[in-house]
Amino acid sequence: MNPYTFTAPLAARLTSAALAAPSMHNSQPWVFRQTDAELEIWVDHTRLLPMADPDGRGLYLATGAAVFNARLAALALGYEPRVRLRPIRTEPALLATITVVGPAQPSFTQVSLAQNINRRRTNRRPFRNREIPTNVVTSLAGAARSQGGTLRALGYYKTAQVLGVVRQADRIQRTDPRYLAELAHWTHPTNGRRDGIPAAAVGPKVRDRSLPLPDLGLALPADTRPTSTFEESPAVFALSTTRDDPAAWLSAGMALQCVLLAATNRSINASFMFQPMRVPELHSRLRRLIDPRTYPQMTFRLGYGYPVPATPRRSVADVLDPGPEPQ
Repeated sequence: MNPYTFTAPLAARLTSAALAAPSMHNSQPWVFRQTDAELEIWVDHTRLLPMADPDGRGLYLATGAAVFNARLAALALGYEPRVRLRPIRTEPALLATITVVGPAQPSFTQVSLAQNINRRRTNRRPFRNREIPTNVVTSLAGAARSQGGTLRALGYYKTAQVLGVVRQADRIQRTDPRYLAELAHWTHPTNGRRDGIPAAAVGPKVRDRSLPLPDLGLALPADTRPTSTFEESPAVFALSTTRDDPAAWLSAGMALQCVLLAATNRSINASFMFQPMRVPELHSRLRRLIDPRTYPQMTFRLGYGYPVPATPRRSVADVLDPGPEPQ
């Protein structure tokens, strides 16, 4: 019998860490439930994005990132966590459980990553023209590999090809009125909401559309953002897995978050280019370009950015069901 129970303070600490994970449009599509033995992570069906994320890949990536944060937070607190992904196949809304199975002595790396959970930012602004050193790229690839993912830094020509696919997917996305209506719901001025993308975090317009970042300002009622020149040679990366199913998407989310926290530890920011993942034929083309032996789960740019504000998060009280009262 496991002598470790999930106390309310521990559940709250882990849920808070999980909430800091990135999610598409900052939708935070999770609810958490505490039992005596574990913390459960469930889909919040009111926060799905059928236009931006039609097959749910982004939902699973975000959940994997949230699970990684919670697991890392448990380790940093001195607990050994056991994670089960999709533990009940007949209950697809239950995406993961976390159980505490004993004490832990976290490594220096684990503590360092945990300290960056609330420092990580998605940065949609121009990066400095500063190259990421080769040894740092190797370290980030190792971070992905530690969670079962493969991180590839795309060279100059491969980057141009991949950005061409992203640009094509972006054109499809930005001309879809259903996508724009969905985007309008999740982008908003500062009005006290604790989710979505506030106007201050949308980022400037890209001059000449040279870099096909998703333009989250398309649905703003009064788009007065400046136009900026972004880096000429962006450092574009692809995260891939050997399978392409919901379990692989969850694992990819854990690998992605490990990379993002390791990058944050080196003052490196990321912004995502998810557009091709929602178009099956373009996702297939992306796979052929990057590596037909694996399945791309995310393309993104990394670089040294200037500080950006954090996007809002819901409170632990809003998302955590404390479960039944103890008898």
